[in-house]
Amino acid sequence: MYDKTALIDHLLTLVDLQPSGALLDVGCGDGQMLFAASNVFGSSSFFGIDMMPAPIQRAESLSRGESRLSFVIHDVDEGLPCPDGAFDYILCCNVLECIKRKEYLLREMHRALNAAGKVVISHFDYDTIVFNVTNRDGYRKLLHAYSDWKQPWMGECDPWTGRKLWGILNRVPGLFVGEMKSFVLHETEYREGAKGYSFVKEELRDLVKHGAIAPQEYEAFSADVENAVRNNEFFFSINLYTFVGRKVESRACGSESTTTSR
Repeated sequence: MYDKTALIDHLLTLVDLQPSGALLDVGCGDGQMLFAASNVFGSSSFFGIDMMPAPIQRAESLSRGESRLSFVIHDVDEGLPCPDGAFDYILCCNVLECIKRKEYLLREMHRALNAAGKVVISHFDYDTIVFNVTNRDGYRKLLHAYSDWKQPWMGECDPWTGRKLWGILNRVPGLFVGEMKSFVLHETEYREGAKGYSFVKEELRDLVKHGAIAPQEYEAFSADVENAVRNNEFFFSINLYTFVGRKVESRACGSESTTTSR
């Protein structure tokens, strides 16, 4: 696992939750985003949904019974387990790629927001991963193997979901109006807890275990990265694309476009 502080800090700059508001994180994992949000927006309530039991159990343990924080195990492909108009803000990071019913989830977000509700929907574009290495062909092969790897828990796999996010939102007219923003997560240190380090030491090793890449291909790439580190030339980056918008009320759906930039 990598330290998501830089990613979370960026996303929370896009949120202006008012006091006593309610925020939902769709695909919350172990609650890192919500814990950070609870420190920034102190008097509000925070709710997290994730289909994986282990991260939710971790989040519940870390919350130590904090009444402002609630976590639920639920598959969002089946919708959102909440009443209409329950939230002021909905966050959703790196979830849409993994689910089959993308348009349905967007409609559910619209339903779950109150009349003035807002969304921050973001996704990495995995084909934008960059490493400064010498073997370009080897790097490209491993990157594409990783990007196209459909893990057992995923309903779908599309590494281009980041660049497709605007288009996905436009498939469902009349839900939200807003704009796209971009963010580059970049690192020049190769250390435990960093995204680039985690990618090499954990995620690519999982590809070897599942037979998606050969052990010698992994070892060659890892050695290439280590060589860049020794020469003080290490660089890693990945692009995040985010839609920041507000709910379009039902009566206005016919007169306001889905994702008009403003």
